[in-house]
Amino acid sequence: MPEGQAPHVVVLTPGFPADAADETCIPAIRTWVEGLRAARPHWDITVLALQYPFIRMEYWMGGVRVIALGGRNRGWARPLAFARAAAAFRSLHRDRPVSVIHSMWLTEAALAGRWLSARYSVPQVTTVAGQDAGADNRWLRWVDAGAAGAVALSARSAAVLERSSGFRAPVIPIGIAAAEIGGEPLAGRDLDLLSVGSLIPLKRHARFVELVHRLRPSFPHIRAAIIGTGPEEGRLRAQIARLGLAAQVRLLGRVTRAELLGWMGRARVFVQCSEQEGMGYVLLEALARGAHAVSLPVGIAAESRKCRVVEMADPARADAPGPETEAMYAQLVAHTARFLREPVDAAPEVPFGLAETVEAYLRLPAYCGGAAGRRVTG
Repeated sequence: MPEGQAPHVVVLTPGFPADAADETCIPAIRTWVEGLRAARPHWDITVLALQYPFIRMEYWMGGVRVIALGGRNRGWARPLAFARAAAAFRSLHRDRPVSVIHSMWLTEAALAGRWLSARYSVPQVTTVAGQDAGADNRWLRWVDAGAAGAVALSARSAAVLERSSGFRAPVIPIGIAAAEIGGEPLAGRDLDLLSVGSLIPLKRHARFVELVHRLRPSFPHIRAAIIGTGPEEGRLRAQIARLGLAAQVRLLGRVTRAELLGWMGRARVFVQCSEQEGMGYVLLEALARGAHAVSLPVGIAAESRKCRVVEMADPARADAPGPETEAMYAQLVAHTARFLREPVDAAPEVPFGLAETVEAYLRLPAYCGGAAGRRVTG
């Protein structure tokens, strides 16, 4: 990097919002990029989106240059997307030398970043989402987590990555932006329980419905809602009907981000029943909007004044009838009932702020010079 020239960060990602109104495409990546932009407005930031948007195009969003490579999530087109990424990077690096390659996640973006890092002697950082930390991640056969500068979003993901790769990654959660902190007035807490996430088996929303069923004898007027869409919707509707919970549990489907934050501001308790989370950013969002939280031991979930975590060995196993399942539900019921009986407390809780996240990344070796010996934290 020429003396006096602002640093240039290239973010390699499977997808990025097509425009400011696109709220569903990997919110955590958008949050990170916006946080870096806000903290270092004089830096150049370029996003190379391998798969989405599905058409090749170049555009600017919030002062960030985005180059969409149009891979369209098609396996046969992956080599073409890689070739396009290499060509785009070569042009970028020629015109404005790249200081850091930041890959999101430990998948194809990490592999492309690893090759580019070696080819152009540019340091690399790779954020590990969570599901990509396990031994079943096929990309780990071609990407050395340590060489790729892996960073985990939670201590639990870091432990999984260490078992699968032998590398102990530092932990940097993606924090909450200041604009998202704060909920609705106390009188607006008209929803007792909220669950959020795609309606897929991994999220285990059926556990949430069962929790409502077990709480109803003590809270006959309980009000609960699930936000999300997916293939499990039919099974969840059947479960709700079978348990006679049509008046207690609402399936809200897809909502905008503003609506999501609004529902979090109305909820008394956010419940996370997933079998796995890389981080569980939604839990931090709920706490920041003033809700209490009850979670299985996944992602970033940790005991605090407003959060309780169920003690269990493996959140993926406890569904078959037996002592482990009953112990899980006993804790879910006890923690949730306690919060419902307490006076409403809408004070936000923010374990991690976005500004802290950015500063933590900027202290990493790659952002402080890395293999190429460039200091980029100016």
